[in-house]
Amino acid sequence: MGVRFQKRVQVFPGVRLNFSRSGVSATLGMRGANVTVGKDGVHANLGLPGSGVSWREKIVSFPPGAVEPEIPVGWREEQGSNTPADSLPEIASAPLEQIASAGLAELRRLIFEAGAQRRGLKASLGEQRHLLKKAGVELAQARQWWRKIFLGPKIPLLEERVERFQTDVRELEQALSASAIDLDLDLEPAVLDAFVALARAFEDLRTASRIWDITRQRDDGRPDSQDLQRRPVHFSFADSALLKCQMRAMMFGNANGSDMHLYPMFVLMRAQGDDFALIDPRDIVISYEAVSFVEDQPVPSDSRVVGEGWEKVTKTGERDRRFGRNRTLPTVLYGALSVYSRAGLNERWLVSNASFAERFARAWAAYQRVLPPLEGQGYFGNGAEL
Repeated sequence: MGVRFQKRVQVFPGVRLNFSRSGVSATLGMRGANVTVGKDGVHANLGLPGSGVSWREKIVSFPPGAVEPEIPVGWREEQGSNTPADSLPEIASAPLEQIASAGLAELRRLIFEAGAQRRGLKASLGEQRHLLKKAGVELAQARQWWRKIFLGPKIPLLEERVERFQTDVRELEQALSASAIDLDLDLEPAVLDAFVALARAFEDLRTASRIWDITRQRDDGRPDSQDLQRRPVHFSFADSALLKCQMRAMMFGNANGSDMHLYPMFVLMRAQGDDFALIDPRDIVISYEAVSFVEDQPVPSDSRVVGEGWEKVTKTGERDRRFGRNRTLPTVLYGALSVYSRAGLNERWLVSNASFAERFARAWAAYQRVLPPLEGQGYFGNGAEL
């Protein structure tokens, strides 16, 4: 009952996806000089083809496990004190089928088919393991000396049954391993450099002392005082359950929607079930804005206090004198990252370290500028194999 799954497709010039048993690996570059993105970081590789001489150096380190920023116990969902939370407009993306890029529909189908096959194999493997355990118990009971008198003739049949289930389990385990998705990238040097710079910027961004997902917000015309609702989240290098990958995606935690996984050639957003969307990076805008925020919680260690404000204010931003115990609060400089697309992607995060947020937005813009143009280029070649 051996099963083997392998498929190779070209996403766009210089980017190939291999679905094979080797697991997902990514190599970016040209022959003799490339960058390898692995679980432990990004390595630069240089070699002379045919000479056996090579050089390798780690240029970005990824920790073995995702490091989450410290979030104090008891931190709560917060919003401006002058506006009820449920009256603020929600910041959330449109349904996955709407925000998905049409040019990646075929790639999505291939990944979905591979995922469906893995789910089927896992279900079959669980069933066979259950049958093997049950058969093993029956064989052990039959071998007990007081039962051999009655069950002795059945022992060879039970042994054969156990051996057959063991073979089935081994074959299913091999098939499950063979169904992993292999990601193969071959990009231009300029794209490599920009991607490595983006990974470095994200490495800093994810270490910010506090990161919040802005789930509701109302801009009342005063850029230094916005009513909003925020929830603490974390950014990390992480694997998606859909893509078991040696490279680790840049994961943006989303408190009121799908987490965003940023890969070199697409952005993946997945719902609670099996549904997911693939978005072309050329379709996504990531913008930065410096925000002066009147903070009623402890000021993060990597933030800068730029002034003072009142806990209760009027519509014009002045002190509301109706409240006798209207306390002054520190005004803190944060960085806001807005991620959106014309198709309906709409997410926003608040970062305690404003310089890290600005650097990442600039690195994203630089990466976008060097990506090959989409116009006139097909996403998939004719050499797909199954």
